Order: sequence, then C-alpha cells, then structure tokens
Amino acid sequence: MVEQRKFSISRIIAYMLLTIFILLISGELSGFLIEHGLPKPLGQLLSGLMFTISALIIVKYIHSKNPSILREIKLVGYSNKRDLIIALILPFLITLAAFGIVIGTGMISNFRISTDIHIWSMFLFNCIFAILYEAFPEEVLIRGLILNELRKKFNFMESLFIQPLLFSIIGGVAHIVTNLIHMGGPEIFSVIEHMIQFYLFGFVIQLYREFSGSLFANMLFHLVCLETTRFIFVSSELSIIKFDEIAFGFTSLVGLFFGLYLGSAIILSFLLWLRKRNYEKSNK
Repeated sequence: MVEQRKFSISRIIAYMLLTIFILLISGELSGFLIEHGLPKPLGQLLSGLMFTISALIIVKYIHSKNPSILREIKLVGYSNKRDLIIALILPFLITLAAFGIVIGTGMISNFRISTDIHIWSMFLFNCIFAILYEAFPEEVLIRGLILNELRKKFNFMESLFIQPLLFSIIGGVAHIVTNLIHMGGPEIFSVIEHMIQFYLFGFVIQLYREFSGSLFANMLFHLVCLETTRFIFVSSELSIIKFDEIAFGFTSLVGLFFGLYLGSAIILSFLLWLRKRNYEKSNK
C-alpha cells in the first residue's frame, strides 16, 4: 500500500539539512584529498559523484515508501512536449540575444571564439562537474523534494516566493560554514550577496519547472547559468568566447541578470499566463 503523506514542515527541514550536509561533506572531503595530492579534476569529479549519488540514495529510499515520487517531483514524465522543448531552447536563445545586444550596441568588440583545445577541454569537464555537483542533485533535492513538499500546502504563487527563500537559506548556511572553516569568519556581507542571487535564481528556475513540467529543464537552465558565468559572459584567459569590453562586467550583467534571469522570468510568466487563459477559455 502506497503511503499517503501530508505536508510536513519537519520533512522540509530534514531535506534542507541533508542538502547542506551532503554539499559540505562532498566539497570538503574532495578539497582535503586535493590538498593531499589528489589531482584537482579527480577531486572535483569525486565531489560531484558523492553529491549526486547521495541525492539518488535519498530519492531511492523515498521511492520505496512512495512509488509515485519520481513523477511528483517531475524527474520522469512531462506536462507538454512543446512546452518542454521551448523551456530547453529558451536559455540558449537568450544567451545568443544577449551577445547580439552587447555587440550591436558596441559595448564589446574583437569578438572571437577560442581555438585552444585545453580551454575547451576544461569547459567540457566543468560541464560534467557542474551537472554532478550542482545541476542534478540541487534540482532533485530542492526543486524536486522540497518544492514537492511545499506544493502539498501552498499554491504555485505562494511557493514561488517560499522556495527561493529556502534555497537561499541552504546556500547561505553552506557558505557561512565554508567561510568559517577556511577563512575563520562568516563573511556575512559576501554571504548576503550570494543569497540575493540564490533567491533570484530560485525564483526563475521554478518558473522553468512549472512551464516545462520537467525537472530536466531546470537542470539545463542551471547548467547554462553556471557555464555562461564561468566561461562565456566574462572574457578571461579561460573563456571559450573572448572579447574586449568597454565596461567590465557589462556583458555578464546583460547576459545573466537581464537575460537569463529577468528575460526568462518575463517570457515564462507570459507563457504561463497565456496557457492559463487558453485553458480557461476551453473550459467555458
């Protein structure tokens, strides 16, 4: 018999604590091994595997109690194939549009793509690391299990503001603990800055989940945000796209904040409103 579970604040707290604990343990253990001679790529891969495998073990355990959990958290299935395709393509279109804007306005010049195979190898490896250490486990645990629990009590609009808050708390606590270990202090101002970005990110990425009906759209958007920030929107020696910038940080501002965050929020909000309006018309 399938266990029918009601909303539980203690379950949400447990998920949050588990996420923080696994995130810290996987990161600190790999860091310790790297300091003691393990090659950095292997250390990063190990931390990613630890986080992903831990998330899968948690889901597997819950699945043994509730066989429908994979569909509930949108890890399998999707609401509409067309909407899923739109959600998967949208981050790439926005990224291209952002570069079109900064090039068209003359804010960047000497635009070129790196031909250094070493940099491309680093980029591809980092994609794998980002999936294992961030995109997959965080989406499964936060926009999967935690958000699923929230939706048992709160409607979409209410959870749209609560989930990002919980996400920012998870990220904030993890940063404070890490700062205490490595820097001897909490570095509160830096943590607050990160928490604000976590909140914005959590808000937008829940829109992707709602529109696409699939957690994999979240994972792709998560990955695009990470990799564009690390290798694309900021021109450096390690970037796969290089350019000269009139105002440092302008491309990152346009691409990440105005593009992937604000642009996604506006487009997805409109598409969700349009879907709701069409649904209401068809049921009159």
